[in-house]
Formats: sequence, C-alpha cells, structure tokens
Amino acid sequence: DKVYLLSIDEVTNPEYGFTSSTNSTDTREAVNTAYVADGGEIKSSSMESAGSADYWWLRSPGGNSTYASYVYGNGYVSTFGFYVNIYGNAARPALHLNLSSASSWSYAGTVTSDDVAEWDCIWFGNYWQEDTNGDGKADKKDDKTPIKWRVLSVEGDDVFLLADKNLDRQKYNDTNTSVTWENCTMRSWLNGYGGEINKDGKDFSDSNFLNNAFSAAEQSAIKTTNVVNDDNPSYGTEGGKDTSDKVYLLSIDEVTNPEYGF
Repeated sequence: DKVYLLSIDEVTNPEYGFTSSTNSTDTREAVNTAYVADGGEIKSSSMESAGSADYWWLRSPGGNSTYASYVYGNGYVSTFGFYVNIYGNAARPALHLNLSSASSWSYAGTVTSDDVAEWDCIWFGNYWQEDTNGDGKADKKDDKTPIKWRVLSVEGDDVFLLADKNLDRQKYNDTNTSVTWENCTMRSWLNGYGGEINKDGKDFSDSNFLNNAFSAAEQSAIKTTNVVNDDNPSYGTEGGKDTSDKVYLLSIDEVTNPEYGF
C-alpha cells in the first residue's frame, strides 16, 4: 500500500515518539479537523468537535474477526477493539515519503508531546531509565529503554543533541580536589577514558556511559567535538584547556544561548 493505518506495534514504538505501553498518553492523542467533526466521508454524527481528541482506527485486528483495534481520545490503545462497521472512529493515515524526489514538503514546526513543544526530538541509544521488571525500583536489573534527545541545532549533517531527561547520577569528580573539565572523573566516565586522563587516576574504560548507552555502530555515528572550556564568566575561575570528546556537559554559555532554545 501507499497509504495505510498504523498497527498496535507501531503505536507503542518509542522510536516513533510513542510510549511503549498501551496506557493513556498525549503522544498518541489526535484531534479532529472540522471536516471530521462534521462527519467526514460517511457523515457520521458521533464525532467530537473540531480541535477535540477523538478515537482513531488501527489496522491491527481486535478481540475477534469482526473487531478492529483503535486508540482512545486520551491515547489509550484498545487491543480488544470494536465492531469494524462502527461509524465513530476517525482515520489517521500513515505513509512513507521520498524526500529526495518530493519537492512539495516543508517543515511544520513542533507539536506538544510529553510536555515538550520547544524542541524537535529524536530517539538514539538505550539506557536504564524505568522499572521494566516491576520490582518497584529502577536499576541495572531492568531493561534499557530508548533515550530521548532534544535537537539543539542542526548544521549540515551535524546535529547537536541534549538528553531530554536526567539519565544518571554521578559526581563531577570522585574526590574533593581542584579540577577542570579536562581532568575530572565525570569526563572520563562519560567517554570511557583510562586513568591517565583524570586527576584521580580512575580507569573508566570498562564501565562508562558511552559503552552502556550506545552500540558500536551508534558510537561510530557520534562525532568527536572540540569542546571549548571558558573561564567562569562571573568569578574568573579557570576553565582549563579545550578538549576533544564524544560526550560532554553543557557550559554556562551554551545553556544561556537562545539559539539552542534556552
């Protein structure tokens, strides 16, 4: 097909921006156009008003062969579904577009999803984030889940990303000593450097964020960045030498830069 409906698997796929559970979520909410509110193609009289969230069909079968699955107005996925000939569900089409051969597309901005409307977002890598095994705590016994990143800027093929959520808890440096970004243990842990890099001599080559969050193929797609380490603008504290890293923390200048959405 050229145009089709999404399946249960697709509307619970975090790579597409949805939550992985079938529970209610605004990531799956869809509001009616005025045309749909007025009944659409079949002139249904049971649709919600324009701008209001409504039920929409999935292509997956329901609890029996006369039922099809659908999504509630609040984003809940009904895997049992309802009668296939019911009038009150909307059509939310899906398709794939060849951007290199289509000249009529244009950027449409952002939409509110997970309370984030200021940034475009992507999924990249996986990390421990949720209690997936149901034991009441989120730790390394759980499955890793996709990491959501905010797109701060795009220049050619270079995309500057910031994790959407706090992903871990870590000391800036293991011991209370005078350090800069260049020689702190945080930098070594993020990138998997050996003990010769940080002031405490701690080796992170076996256990580090980079290896835990990204596959070898994903790591090869992460660019090494020249990280500028300026002095503190208020107190003049030395920032240290510039570094070259794959993963790093933002600076004061970067988190006060309107071009990045701050």
